[in-house]
Amino acid sequence: MKGKLSGIWKFFRENKYLVVTLIFIAVVGFLDQNNIVRRMQQKNQIKALESEIQGYQKQIDEGMRMLQELDSDSLLKEHMAREKYHMHRADEDVFME
Repeated sequence: MKGKLSGIWKFFRENKYLVVTLIFIAVVGFLDQNNIVRRMQQKNQIKALESEIQGYQKQIDEGMRMLQELDSDSLLKEHMAREKYHMHRADEDVFME
């Protein structure tokens, strides 16, 4: 028993920088509050949120383009109101399928 302990102690004395480095890597990499696994999860979450932002930006751009078209073309306004909101003139009958 004493021989095994002295062998372990000798290993630690001879390789103290290696042991300290391995302990540091273990603490920082796995036991710390900002460990590697958590950082990877946060990185994936950031990527998902950025793609969601891009999708919303495309919707905003499409809405702005449609708004500019509606401001410039009155026939388009009428067409949009008739199709999307089922509006009609007072003297008109509308048949829907």
